Amino acid sequence: MRLFNETRIYGFNINYSLEDNFDQECIHLWKNRKYVTSSKQMRERLRITDEDIKHGLDDKQVLILLEYILNVMSLCDAYMPEDSEWSKEFGMLQQNVVNVVNSLNYDVKVFEEEEKTILVEKCAAATAVAEIMEDETAYTVIEYNHYLLKGDLVRKKQILKALADKFEGKKKQIKSINNTLASEIGCLLNKLNIRHNNVEGEKAEVFTQQLSPEELEEWYDDTYQLLLLAFLEEDNMKRRQKVKDLQKQL
Repeated sequence: MRLFNETRIYGFNINYSLEDNFDQECIHLWKNRKYVTSSKQMRERLRITDEDIKHGLDDKQVLILLEYILNVMSLCDAYMPEDSEWSKEFGMLQQNVVNVVNSLNYDVKVFEEEEKTILVEKCAAATAVAEIMEDETAYTVIEYNHYLLKGDLVRKKQILKALADKFEGKKKQIKSINNTLASEIGCLLNKLNIRHNNVEGEKAEVFTQQLSPEELEEWYDDTYQLLLLAFLEEDNMKRRQKVKDLQKQL
């Protein structure tokens, strides 16, 4: 926090701290501002004020604080006034935060279109799938691993439904590669209260009705991982076809 407080932007009639610059130049332009009007208000809502920090943060609050700092830095950098420059502390702060995030086994993911920086648990498969998806789906793939989604079955279900739509569009190709995988994913999507109401009504499933929230979340996480595998296998099929075409020419 010392570096965060000391980092400044200099220019003509400008001598701002990061948060001063955020309040003066950025927050009114920020797409994800919602109803927040100042850094003070944001930190109060997130429970990461200086007083909160003084009394000690739990693990979740530490991640929230790191994510807050990264978003403030990113926005200040993007909306920095012309003929201005950062003090040397900016680069050190940026590197220090990334180092701390990595040490906690998290990745920093920046979505420029959404003007949003989030922290997610490291997942090589999710990163690989996001790289082959269009922007909106790429964000959804990454978001599933956001630390705030742990225990959030509603949002995880929404993400799985969105990925299920993508899966449906690629199902024919995936079945031709791995019919067993496609069948397993279809079963999970149709029986675990994702695509259909499997808790009550004509499509109710006794197995799903009896799952605890923790057990259901575990099944959701397994479904997510299998969807990632399916998307990677479908993408790899294109690559293998290129190799086959090359072999015919050699």
